[in-house]
Amino acid sequence: MDSMNSSRSGKVTKFRATAVDYVQRFLKEEWKERFNKTFPAARLVYPLVPQQPNCYDCGVYVLKFAEYFIKSPFQSVPHSMDLKQWFTQQDVNNLRDQMLSTLSSL
Repeated sequence: MDSMNSSRSGKVTKFRATAVDYVQRFLKEEWKERFNKTFPAARLVYPLVPQQPNCYDCGVYVLKFAEYFIKSPFQSVPHSMDLKQWFTQQDVNNLRDQMLSTLSSL
């Protein structure tokens, strides 16, 4: 999920390609170790997701994406792969404020 839309130019960045390669290798090894089978072929998709208007909210966006998957992993992703309405910038701001408040109270 790319909240900064780094694929806007249509090119896959070297970092993304490397990250995808690491994840695929990890999944293949885990699958082989746990199930003693070859990892099934999987199609890589790039859904449309809420876009961050700055370069510092990446982590908060990752947390919001994770929240949706944890709450309802299969219902969260529509067939169209258009997830732009999952949450708003205000939701991100609220989470950032909540995290700051929690950390300040420790």
